[in-house]
Amino acid sequence: MENAQFTAWQMFLLTISFVLGTSFFIRPGGLISAAKEYAWIIPIAGGIYGVLIATLWLYLSKRHPGLSIVQICIEVLGRKVGLFFASLYILLFIQLAAWVVRNLGDFIKMNLLMRTPIEIVHLMFLLVSAYVVIKGAESIAMQNEFLTPILIIAFWIVFFLMLKGWDWANFGPAQVFQPITLIRNTKEMLGFPFSEAVCLVMFFPFVKKKLVSSFLLGIGAAAIILSLIVFCVLGIVGSYRSSHLMYPLFTLAQELPFSFFLDHMEVVIVFIWFLAISIKLSIAMYCSVLGISQLFGLKNRTFTSLSLIGIILPVSLLFDNVIENMNWDHHYSFAFDSIFAVVIPVLLIVVSWIRKDQFKRLHTV
Repeated sequence: MENAQFTAWQMFLLTISFVLGTSFFIRPGGLISAAKEYAWIIPIAGGIYGVLIATLWLYLSKRHPGLSIVQICIEVLGRKVGLFFASLYILLFIQLAAWVVRNLGDFIKMNLLMRTPIEIVHLMFLLVSAYVVIKGAESIAMQNEFLTPILIIAFWIVFFLMLKGWDWANFGPAQVFQPITLIRNTKEMLGFPFSEAVCLVMFFPFVKKKLVSSFLLGIGAAAIILSLIVFCVLGIVGSYRSSHLMYPLFTLAQELPFSFFLDHMEVVIVFIWFLAISIKLSIAMYCSVLGISQLFGLKNRTFTSLSLIGIILPVSLLFDNVIENMNWDHHYSFAFDSIFAVVIPVLLIVVSWIRKDQFKRLHTV
């Protein structure tokens, strides 16, 4: 479909942007509610898990160089069975795009544009992302390469201004540290965002050098950044209040007085999140379009991208409200994402081993 090329630096930044795109704004409150003072440890554990399962995808990609996850399914499992599993991945990418835009829509509907129908909010961002997808993978990589360092620097400047409200007393008295219980209570973190990074396997054929290091370092860096954000929220707001806030970063930026000439810094935080979530949405949509094009041999990205909006938009409205969305995430996201991030890749690796052994035996005889 497209003969794009990514540098290792671009892949590194894409991985960071994809993992952090929605999680840095949405995850802190839920993590603190479940793990209290130890919530900052959970992203580190999630990052270790993310690196481990990423090695599965990298190994699978190494055995089938130059192929996306959709193409690997067909090559390993054959046309008929492979078509089924490839279609599942395309549905995953579409569902992921719908979740991303729904998270954004819920926030805007609750805090900014209360009277605007959520469908209009979703449509605006989907149209912008569709335009980016039409321009191609390299445009996504270059846009992200330009924006991500600026967004990270701007975010931490604002965040450091918030540190005037820091209080070490917010970390104590701490509860008994029970790592197994903490991870079990926050297992959805392993699904969203770290298991979702399987989406980036679609970009592996575009990276010609240092794919392994750029991808794994990107996951590790995103985990550390997310851990620092949770740690800082704990130190400024405390575990009790943070656990009752859906968007603690937004509330924090709203309430803290920065100086006599700086005010409404929540606007900066929201603007950063809008750009970050737009990048993640563009990546998810591009993976959907790329998978559909590879599956059916389509060449026209424009028609596929615009048609995809008609699928993503209704899927994003499956939940009646944000509470249903959060309940599904807490109970099912880890199991759902694990199917695509662990189960199917392991199945593909095992089948490829078996087929290789059979091929050797036939040629030996």
